[in-house]
Amino acid sequence: MKKIVTVAISVTVLAACVALGLGVMGAKQAGRDLPNCPGGVFANEAMVFDAIAICATSDVSQEKLAHAANVAAEWLDNDGDGEVDEPRIVTAMQTSRPFVIMTPSGSSAAVMAALSPTFASRVGQDLHASETNPGNGQRDASQEEVLHAIQNGGWAIAFPDVWGDQPGATLYQEWQAAEAAGHYAYDDPTCNAACKVTEYTYVAAASYLGSTKDLESNEIRLHTRDALREGVPGTVAVFESTDYRFATDHWPTGQYRHQSNIVFAPQEAAQ
Repeated sequence: MKKIVTVAISVTVLAACVALGLGVMGAKQAGRDLPNCPGGVFANEAMVFDAIAICATSDVSQEKLAHAANVAAEWLDNDGDGEVDEPRIVTAMQTSRPFVIMTPSGSSAAVMAALSPTFASRVGQDLHASETNPGNGQRDASQEEVLHAIQNGGWAIAFPDVWGDQPGATLYQEWQAAEAAGHYAYDDPTCNAACKVTEYTYVAAASYLGSTKDLESNEIRLHTRDALREGVPGTVAVFESTDYRFATDHWPTGQYRHQSNIVFAPQEAAQ
């Protein structure tokens, strides 16, 4: 999980960079006004189920943008019937307006400065194009990063007592119990308790849905659904609860049939 961070750099320099459309290293950022992507630094967007925006800079390929959008659609319509599995999280997301910040390999200080005012009211999540469907047997990070955005902008808002990242929420307690039992560890010193809840949810979902590539870090020691059910049954109960419908069918692959649920802007981005 790549967190949104501020960068210590002169405000004057940043203002000049943003005004010129330049990154800190001088790279041109060809941005435009888009319906759902803030800051004027993105060139293309994909709006999925009118709930989450994938926002790409000009140097991100359409192929990478479309892949991330398909992954988002699969997280929301995991059974692939063309309808959102849990409409209440879409309602929450239409308020929180989560967006994925898609850049080639990391956002420049100018991009982050342009987006900074937005983070007070919207959920933002970073995703590098270089780690999106990279091929050659490498892990695809889009499933993780998009799930983070959907969890924080949707599940945690619609069902805070279960999916929230604060003390008292079920998944917060599940993270603590898994860590105490030695089933889970995440040693990034910049990741606080709320961050660790989100990371725990991701690797537990990877274990539940059988994504072996996402388990190679061994952050979670329970690598199968059966092991998860035995070691952290409360987490499985969260995923399988009949109070809502979480994604229990498959780990997203970037293949999604119902393309009418994804709207690209500008229109030529879909070509």
